Amino acid sequence: MRGNLTTEQIENIFKSQAICRIGFVDGLQPYVIPMTYYYDGKAIYCQTYPGKKMALIQKNPRVCVQIDIIGSMNNFQSVMANGVIEILHKQDADAARALLYENIMTLMTNTRMHHFGGENANEPEIENVEKPVMFKIVLKDRVGIFEKQ
Repeated sequence: MRGNLTTEQIENIFKSQAICRIGFVDGLQPYVIPMTYYYDGKAIYCQTYPGKKMALIQKNPRVCVQIDIIGSMNNFQSVMANGVIEILHKQDADAARALLYENIMTLMTNTRMHHFGGENANEPEIENVEKPVMFKIVLKDRVGIFEKQ
């Protein structure tokens, strides 16, 4: 059976996951990357380093966000929403970063944060967790599909 997800099911997927894919506009070619995020019911919050994403955001802040839960090729749920990125500064960035850390970064294992191990493998290294740019994407036009057999 294949069908559309309800509004409640779409919201549950946004709230329950930690990784999304964001599609940026890069001229005539899309640029899609996975990112960790926190969802507050209206927007998702992410962090990044300066670079290609930031250059693309400055040219066009419109993006597409996609999240899926895949059990198998014929057992999945997928949601998508369009949105506009807003770069956060000072107190807004600090508040968003706190939400991201409290809700998402605790899912990172020591192996992930310390892929080379070392004597301080139990202590998080801030440069592997905190990135200098915080942004939010206010979501619009949310849709979702599922397939289940």
